[in-house]
Parts: sequence; structure tokens; C-alpha cells
Amino acid sequence: MKRRTWAVLDEDIAASQGLKLLGCVVSDVRRPLDNFCPALDTAKTLDYDATLHVKSEPNLRLSLSAIKSNRAAAMLASLLNLEISSEQEESYELTTALAKTFQVQQHQNLWTKTLSAYGDQIRAFARSPAGQKGLYFLVGIRTAMRPEMTRTNIDRSGHRIAADTSALEQAMGVPVPLAGQLGVDLGFITTHSTLLSSTRRGERAFAAEYCKLKWTAKGIVLEPRGKLRLRRELVQGDVVAFGKRKLAFSGGADGDDEDEESDDESDDEMEEDNEAGNEAGIENVLM
Repeated sequence: MKRRTWAVLDEDIAASQGLKLLGCVVSDVRRPLDNFCPALDTAKTLDYDATLHVKSEPNLRLSLSAIKSNRAAAMLASLLNLEISSEQEESYELTTALAKTFQVQQHQNLWTKTLSAYGDQIRAFARSPAGQKGLYFLVGIRTAMRPEMTRTNIDRSGHRIAADTSALEQAMGVPVPLAGQLGVDLGFITTHSTLLSSTRRGERAFAAEYCKLKWTAKGIVLEPRGKLRLRRELVQGDVVAFGKRKLAFSGGADGDDEDEESDDESDDEMEEDNEAGNEAGIENVLM
């Protein structure tokens, strides 16, 4: 089964800027520039070039789609069944004459160097509101030369009301013809769609690959006043694989990847770990 490890970016990023994000910690896999650490400056000189794998791919065409759906149902006064549903469908197409893949081969070594050089900044970021929602370590960037991109977003919302005639007869206290055999069932669907199509100049970053960061216990510390403090460390996990609710693809980039049902659950577990590490009386410590 193919692992969909490349998340499509939701913002326009120049290739040169995208490459500077290698070795950075981010909170949003679709929009890494919204919140990241450390800062992109000339002082950032991590030595990952020796383990950076670069691959070129001519004439790439990528076609992806993702669907998010929610449904809620309620019974009102035992008479009406009310159902509200919403669905968001997102599709993405990219065509380019030349695509490139930049991947760090030894993730753990890069993470160790990043944490050693920018531990203070990462500590502050991890404890910020953005960092507590989940952290990702960026280890790969894919770029495209003068790409043609098309994005389509479709929002659907539906409402359905159903009632059995026998329930109506009981509530009204009067006979209803064919009670128990007929019912009332009304529904409607509202659809809103947007289409964005453009051709970008130069080389642009369009996807990124990440490792998951998780808090892990490192022992218990007894403070001078007798208070116990849980010592935890932020460690780098495996490369994140994304489920069908996100625009993502495998290394094959053919748009026909299979989904892994457990991927979204892994992201949820990471958020729970971050929340647990910031409870009262617990201090997270980065080594």
C-alpha cells in the first residue's frame, strides 16, 4: 500500500524559500509559513546537504481530490427526525515540464542538529498556542517549474426533516389517513463552488513531507519544595502519512494513491500528546 506522505501546500511559496524550510518545525502542514521555527535567516546553516537527495522528474501531471463530510441527526419531541449534513470537496491539478524532489535522508541527525542549535526557539514555539495544536518537522520539499495549477472547492450543505404519520396522528389527536403507512420527508441541498486557475512564474514549492513530533516522558524530577515534576522531551517520529481527508500523494505522484485509514488517527494522537504535556503541574523540557 502506498503511503501518501506529500501534503499539497495551500500557499504560494518560491522554491528558494521552500528549501529554507527544510529542518524547520511547523504547526500547519498545508501552510508552513503561517507558524514555523526557527526563523528563516542567514544564520540558519544546518549541514543537511550531505544527506539531501535530489531527484528531477520531467512532464509531471498531478490530479488529486479530498472530501470532508460531517453529519448530525436529532429527534425533536419524538415527532421529527432532523438531519444536517455538510461536505467539502477539494480538487487540485498541477502540470509542469519539470518537477524536483528534495528529501533529507537522515531525519534523526537533522533533528538532533536543529534541536541543539535552536532549542530555545523550539521550546517557546512548542509552548505557544500554535505549537500546542501539533508540531511537524519538515524533511522534504517538491518544486515545479512554471506550474499550471487549478484548485476547485465545492461546499455542500443539506437539511432533511422526516416524520411518520402515526406519530403525527398521536400528537394531533385526530385521525390521519393511512397512518403508519405514509410519512413526511422533506430535504434540500445547497451547493457553493469556487474555481482558481493560474500559471506561476519561475520555480515554486507545491508540496512538503514531514516527520511527526511527539512528547515522550524522560522521568520524574523532585523539586526542592517536594513537588514532583514530569520531565518530557520532544522527539522526532516517523514520516507522516495522510488520509483521504487531506490533499496528499505518494512518491509516485500519479494521483491514484491508496489511503491508509489510520493516518488521520495518528495526527489526533499527536495533538492529545501535546495537550497532555501542558497540563497543570507538568513542565515540558527539551534536551
